[in-house]
Order: sequence, then C-alpha cells, then structure tokens
Amino acid sequence: NATTGQAPEQSFVNVTDKYEVTGISNQGNRLSVVINGRILMKRDSLDGMLITLIEPTAVHLEKEGVRYRIDFNR
Repeated sequence: NATTGQAPEQSFVNVTDKYEVTGISNQGNRLSVVINGRILMKRDSLDGMLITLIEPTAVHLEKEGVRYRIDFNR
C-alpha cells in the first residue's frame, strides 16, 4: 500500500539577487555565513529579517510571517 507524499511547503520569496554570500563556517555545531560582508548566525537579523536556518547552500529568513531564502554555492 503505497502512500504518495507531498513536498514540504516551499512558499518563500527568493532574495538571492539582493545579497552576496561570500563564506560559510561551522563553529562547533553552529553554522555562520558571511552575507554582504557581515558574519551572521541563526537568530541574527539581516535588513529586518530574522535568520531562521542556515544550510550548506541556502539561508532561510523570516519577517512579519513572510519567509525568504538566499541561495548560494560554496
């Protein structure tokens, strides 16, 4: 009995073109990312958006219930 799964919610605003990610670092168990020359970690603020997740190829942010994403290559 196969169950068809749905993809996780993917609604976000992609703001990759507005930001330059120039580095990513793993400090202990915490990832940090360099965006527009600023070193940022989860729960830091970027232009009023809260960083909610840092992944190896994307940064997820949220502001006033709207979700944003910045994609990058290592």
